[in-house]
Amino acid sequence: MKLHKWMTVGLVAASVGVMSVGSGWAQPQPNHRDDDDNRGVATHRQGFRLVDPRGQQVNDNQAQFRFVIPGVGQSGTYYTNQNSHYYTPVQPPRRSGRSPGVQNPVKLEFGAFRHHEELAARLETLTRELCLDLHHNYQGNRGFDDVYGEAYRLMQAAKSLHSNEHRGDHKAMQRIAPRFDSLFHHVQRELHGWRSGDHRNIGQMNTHARMEEMEAVIHHLMYDLGVKPDHDHDHHDGDRNDRNDRDRNDRDRNDRDRNDRDDRNDLGPKRQRP
Repeated sequence: MKLHKWMTVGLVAASVGVMSVGSGWAQPQPNHRDDDDNRGVATHRQGFRLVDPRGQQVNDNQAQFRFVIPGVGQSGTYYTNQNSHYYTPVQPPRRSGRSPGVQNPVKLEFGAFRHHEELAARLETLTRELCLDLHHNYQGNRGFDDVYGEAYRLMQAAKSLHSNEHRGDHKAMQRIAPRFDSLFHHVQRELHGWRSGDHRNIGQMNTHARMEEMEAVIHHLMYDLGVKPDHDHDHHDGDRNDRNDRDRNDRDRNDRDRNDRDDRNDLGPKRQRP
């Protein structure tokens, strides 16, 4: 356990003063590639303030808006609707003192590289909070060391994405993003059924909501980078690719160790059991 403690020294220091609702059971939704009907539907985060593509506020039937990232501070709101990606900018306050009007969503372009800085920063924050959450609340679960090591690799990869964004290395971001997506869904599956000790609250979300939002951030980041995840290829290419995707997932599960070796350069070394 010494190596795990070394990996969490900086994380624990960053957790001071960070609070949220309780974590509860870690049962994230299934891989979105496995259930197209519910792909991207928010189940652990509710009450979004959404504006539809026509500029109308949406209070009911929000399930039609997938992969929602709610606005925070100066960051606007992201969602997908009818297979299109939208971003609602933050409405600046009016000098007259009147309440701000509704800001219409902007349809995003595939590979436009317009929001990758904001999304990469958000992803780094979410992965750091995930590692803190696991460290403080989930060490009693079976397989903790391996899963924590993979979550730590996610955090390192998110940092790499963000640093490459600062350097303007778009090619590196495009290379890392699909592997990040694959590793994220592996961690998501491994966390299914884990129980939290609820020792410390981390961030502004519980574990369910954090994984859900992380998935949405990855979804929009990859779109902005011009990289299609497997499930998007399946949507456009039909049943044949659905079958191919299932076969590919089976191969991935059987060859996980080999794939880990292939990913080390981009995602960092997989931590071995101490």
